[in-house]
Amino acid sequence: SCDVFIGVDSSPAHIAVAYGKPCVIMCGSVNSKLVYPDLTNVEIIQQPCDHAFCWHSKSGSSEGVPCFYNGTEKAFQCCQYDSDMIINAIDKLT
Repeated sequence: SCDVFIGVDSSPAHIAVAYGKPCVIMCGSVNSKLVYPDLTNVEIIQQPCDHAFCWHSKSGSSEGVPCFYNGTEKAFQCCQYDSDMIINAIDKLT
């Protein structure tokens, strides 16, 4: 039992959502609305990126694509989180 699940987009996150637990989920290059169609009780943390959701850019495939910015200082900018973002997301759920 938990009051709030806090974690990355993963199997434990999907289980917590399935059990209806309040969740703070940190997502990267995925489109969270495709992965979590019902965002009731879920706060997604994801940074903006001009190539957002690049993982899903290979149409008709379950295979993702590498970060557009691999090898640059912008690599994985969608995955940058800090404690304030997490605390704010928890506050929205409680």
